[in-house]
Amino acid sequence: MASFSEIFKALRKDKQLTQEQTAEIFGVSPQAISRWGNATSYPEITQLPNIAAYFETTIDELLGVKKTVKDSIFSISLARERGSYQRLFG
Repeated sequence: MASFSEIFKALRKDKQLTQEQTAEIFGVSPQAISRWGNATSYPEITQLPNIAAYFETTIDELLGVKKTVKDSIFSISLARERGSYQRLFG
């Protein structure tokens, strides 16, 4: 699973945006954009919808989440059938 930092950096580069341009778009410093791209800090959670919308993606995809709710329900059902639910979820 790719990390937020890897995904964010790739999306920024796909749009051929500099760190300075990206910082201006999101109202943060270029240093903040650098830290987001290097995984030394992350945007405020309230920024995620704006970032996802700008890059025309979802918050889940931005965070590297690939599972769907249907997949999660199936995994839980399968774990219950196999008796491993307790091991997985306490």
